[in-house]
Amino acid sequence: MTDARAYGPQVLTGDRVRLRQLEDDELKLVERWWNDPSVLPLQTSGLPPRPAGGWAEQLKLWHANADPSSVGFAVAAREDDLLLGTVALHSMDALGQAATFGIMLGPPAQGRGLGEEATRLMVDYGFRARPLHRIELRVWSYNERARTVYERAGFREEGRRREVVFLDGAWHDEIVMGLLRSEWAAR
Repeated sequence: MTDARAYGPQVLTGDRVRLRQLEDDELKLVERWWNDPSVLPLQTSGLPPRPAGGWAEQLKLWHANADPSSVGFAVAAREDDLLLGTVALHSMDALGQAATFGIMLGPPAQGRGLGEEATRLMVDYGFRARPLHRIELRVWSYNERARTVYERAGFREEGRRREVVFLDGAWHDEIVMGLLRSEWAAR
């Protein structure tokens, strides 16, 4: 690194999105996205009704960045700072130097390639700004769009938990994917 002032913007800013703090006034919008019936099956193992306000407080805790075992960012459009979703590295294990990746984009941002850029930014952050050796994630087998994004970012399938989620009358697998620092550096 030749210029420390360029480090932060370089790690947190992509061509179309940037990672920034999630603001309190944005929590209700993110909570609304989490409760959107088109988003729920991609994030949870069912369609549970959730009371208003409960998720906003949980999201606020996840994105406070006060706990060294997790870090979360808002995903915002670079051109106008419009909120698109959230990303996080959680369950960071100092001994194993591992973390679990999570992302949620609101319906207006889905299907536009923004998730791929946000995923790459967060992975870069995890390996450049944290002493991580590996980043892993879990994804439902029916979420093919997300699986494609993760593969493009360098994640590899490492295993499956067979038939663990019931959706639309059928059982589906949970896929475990991982990316090692050495694989990321080789890209």
